[in-house]
Amino acid sequence: MAFLYQGKVTITIVDDNHYKGSFKFDEAAQFAGYKSPETYPFDPQMFHGYSHTNTNDDESSIEKYQLFATWVFRA
Repeated sequence: MAFLYQGKVTITIVDDNHYKGSFKFDEAAQFAGYKSPETYPFDPQMFHGYSHTNTNDDESSIEKYQLFATWVFRA
């Protein structure tokens, strides 16, 4: 999930080294002209009505993983 809001992009993913390595957030930020991203824990239970969908199918990762992180990219 990614959003562009007031000059920043937020992306929430499973907080796992596989995903961090796959997305290469520091390299992506540099390529796009953004500062190095900040990372914050994400707890889906804090957002009433939140639902999660994988990018490659309709299954949810909520049942498979317990740690999630939101990456914030600022221009």
